[in-house]
Amino acid sequence: MLTFSKPTFTLALIPLFLATLACSTVAVAPPAVQATATNLPVQTTLPPTNTPIPTLTQTPTKVPTETPAPTPTSSFPTGMIFFSDSYAVPQDIHKIDVQAGMFFNLSQQHHGEGDLCCSSDFGLTISPDGTQLAFFHSDEYDPQGSYLSEPRILIMDINDGTVIDTGISGWDYRLISWTSDGTQLLFFNSQMGQLWTINSDGSNSSLRSSNHLNPANVHDYRYFPLVVSDTIYYAFPCDPQTCIFNEHGELLYEIPQGEIAKADITILETDHSQIYYVKRIAGATPSCDGYICNSEVYLFDGNSGTTTLLFTLDSVFNWYWDTLAWSPDQTQLAWIDAEGFVHLTRLDGTEQNVFPIASQNILWSPDQKWICLTSKNSNFDGGLSFGKGTLYIVSVETGEIATTFEIYDTVSLTNGVIWWQP
Repeated sequence: MLTFSKPTFTLALIPLFLATLACSTVAVAPPAVQATATNLPVQTTLPPTNTPIPTLTQTPTKVPTETPAPTPTSSFPTGMIFFSDSYAVPQDIHKIDVQAGMFFNLSQQHHGEGDLCCSSDFGLTISPDGTQLAFFHSDEYDPQGSYLSEPRILIMDINDGTVIDTGISGWDYRLISWTSDGTQLLFFNSQMGQLWTINSDGSNSSLRSSNHLNPANVHDYRYFPLVVSDTIYYAFPCDPQTCIFNEHGELLYEIPQGEIAKADITILETDHSQIYYVKRIAGATPSCDGYICNSEVYLFDGNSGTTTLLFTLDSVFNWYWDTLAWSPDQTQLAWIDAEGFVHLTRLDGTEQNVFPIASQNILWSPDQKWICLTSKNSNFDGGLSFGKGTLYIVSVETGEIATTFEIYDTVSLTNGVIWWQP
């Protein structure tokens, strides 16, 4: 059995312990320095600012390009122009695609090229939606200007060229027009003084006028319809005035001018009682010999029956109705002077532009930015021009020629009508 004895510590050992401490080197730490505590700053989270840091991008390398030639006009005319020959054998209806520069003979399309020697198409009018063309057709035509067969009304689909022969004959040519919705064609029987309609598909011809118009003074080109907005009017000379009737044959106004052509008169779209018209008067030559006349432009107020002289035109070329044309917005009158130059005159009598192109016909584009003119060629004689001619499209703003088309025979005179489809 192991036993442990308790250690003993006696006073005799103290001197020995102290001696040992004296002989030993003990490292003593310097006294501690008391540090003052510093409070750390409180961290604050700042919201992002609204200004983003710009992103640096590489500047693209500019590739040189060819500078195009300046265009003389601000835009280019579009749409289709339709016209028929006049005093030509045969009389054909043509279509021009203005932008594409394409020229089409629609008469050859519906008759066949071999059947044109003795036929005649004339007196055309376009439906409001631009899809149908109504015109008169005669199977036999005398080179001296006589129709050997009575003209009939035909309706053509402009897109596919199909033709409907209505079989209606014995009516005054040029006196056809469309209703505003394009569903019916209006035509006039001068022998009976009646206004008739027929559907656009050639069906259901019916009497429209409730009263007979007096046909006593009706002379084909002098009697004409005036379609204003959705309202139809008719005008014809009832010497010494020109009478304006509604479609039912009721007399509305008597204008103090005995013979007014269709291009001479325009009824305001905004107020049908206000009518502008041109009065042809004896001018540079007695009784307008040589087709040259001075003319006066008037405003007729249907409410009061009064007329106001607006301005005069000097030496107007006076051949039927193609030497005058009111602008679509009814604020300007285009007219041809004795030299064949075309003038644009505002309602206050000031001129906007003069086109120094010897012309015999005028047509405004629907947007009023362009004027279509047919040239007066070297074979011009007594108001008619035969042989080769030119059709010009001219900018109203600048007077510069946008494009030209070479045409033949007389265009848009007497039997011819020129039409610009949007």
